[in-house]
Amino acid sequence: MTSQHCVQNDKGTAFCRRRWMFKSKAFLVFCGLFLCCTPAWGQGAPETERLYSSSVSKIFYETAYELAYQGDVTTAEADQAIIFLTAALDLDSNADDIIPVLIKLTCQHSQQDRSALVYHLLTNYVDESENIDLEPARTAIRYLLSQLNSREEREKLLIDLLKNHGGKNAVLGSELSASLGLLIAETPDLQSAQTYLIQAYYKNKYNKLAFAKLAALMPKQIGPAMYLEHLRLALIENPTDLEAALKFAQYAEQLQLYEVAAGAYEYCSALFKFLYPSQPLS
Repeated sequence: MTSQHCVQNDKGTAFCRRRWMFKSKAFLVFCGLFLCCTPAWGQGAPETERLYSSSVSKIFYETAYELAYQGDVTTAEADQAIIFLTAALDLDSNADDIIPVLIKLTCQHSQQDRSALVYHLLTNYVDESENIDLEPARTAIRYLLSQLNSREEREKLLIDLLKNHGGKNAVLGSELSASLGLLIAETPDLQSAQTYLIQAYYKNKYNKLAFAKLAALMPKQIGPAMYLEHLRLALIENPTDLEAALKFAQYAEQLQLYEVAAGAYEYCSALFKFLYPSQPLS
């Protein structure tokens, strides 16, 4: 089941690297039998019917990692790695670190439609933690949307995701609301589009996409105070963004908030000196 891949280093000394070879039909049959005997992960099998082994789960994870990150990954190797990772989760449901790896591998390399698996992975990955890395969730959502052929199907999926996952994490909920609002904005139903975009903004006022589309759809309702707050939040989000700092200062001056504007211009000056210490401030 393994082979030796030998090369020589610059001193002429040969060394060998073990490489897993999964071309044995008997081995793949064994994997298939194992997965058939083990309840599929994410299907909610009763606890009494499940098999557990954290040690075997770790072996499966390491095998999958070696398959998926050995260089140029073929479709067959990616599918085999997905099988091993799925089995690893079956054997150890507490191995949460497997989920983002499996999401990435499934969405980037699998040629099959694995929407059901990705949906279950997303469901179990998203929680209310503020420290959660949302990139795997975004990857999963993009994948699920890409498997659909019509705007109506994508709208239905986003509504479902917003209902079931939007309340778990405010930032993700905001992004789902914004995506749904932007999708509906392609139709004549601008009222619904605005409603979802407003929800997106108030769930996360750092959502630039939602604010920009709201400003385009309903410019009269975006008052000076709301726009100034948007500029301030953009600067808080990235304090080293000189352009954002300058926009905030200029708009505050335009509103005749001279004390606020003066402080913002002073900040711009200090930031410029920090970013470009060798350049004169003109």
